[in-house]
Amino acid sequence: SIPYMFDGVRHNYYPDCYFEMADGRKFLVEVKGVDTTPRKNAAKHSAAKKACLKRGVEFVLISGKSTESFLDAASEVIQ
Repeated sequence: SIPYMFDGVRHNYYPDCYFEMADGRKFLVEVKGVDTTPRKNAAKHSAAKKACLKRGVEFVLISGKSTESFLDAASEVIQ
């Protein structure tokens, strides 16, 4: 988990997926549909980006309402 602060309270963020590619690239992936808590998610994503930077991992946020947008974004990441 990735610790983060939101409105003065400590929380833990559990990203959706972690991938290690055969070529050594590493990705932490969050898939979001409709964002109903944008301020809280911004705090989570900020903490995730910082944690990833320290570990040489790329943080990828995939957002959209449809499976098609997810697949399009995923295919761009793995190329």
